[in-house]
Amino acid sequence: MLKGCLIAAAFAAALIVGTGVYLWTKRDAIVTGIQEAFEVPPHGTQEHIEPLYGDLFKKLDAAADNADSRFAFGAAVENMELPEEVVYIGIDHGDSTMDVIKTGEWTSHSYKVINGYGAGTVSADGKTMQLMIRNRAGSWDYMDGYAVHLEYKGDESTESPASSSDAASQDNGDVN
Repeated sequence: MLKGCLIAAAFAAALIVGTGVYLWTKRDAIVTGIQEAFEVPPHGTQEHIEPLYGDLFKKLDAAADNADSRFAFGAAVENMELPEEVVYIGIDHGDSTMDVIKTGEWTSHSYKVINGYGAGTVSADGKTMQLMIRNRAGSWDYMDGYAVHLEYKGDESTESPASSSDAASQDNGDVN
């Protein structure tokens, strides 16, 4: 019996050491995977989304504060002039979601949101769109919060043609 316990203990120790060595050799991949699980693409960060759509979010917050039901909030949203990038606005309440604005019939939807901001993709009408997402939780009695999904069309350069031609002339400038 003592011999069996010693064999089991030796096997367990070898298994623990082997697992430790394996994890040590894969540590870079493990750390990278964990970091990626808690990151969103740059276009899904608060620093990117808020300067572009902060006014929209203020209007939505005001509508939520002034409404007394999900239907009143939804009606207020439907009466707003929304940017063309808005592809979805939904209301969360408990386990249910009520779509206020939804473009197309979605065949797939995946996203990652951290601290209220995120990114994802949606496939609708045979087209896949990149998304910027803002989930807003609040202390409203009639809803837990709302979600806004905006189409991300890529970063457009804010550089003017004059400044890019100036940069080109500096590159081709004095050669001594």
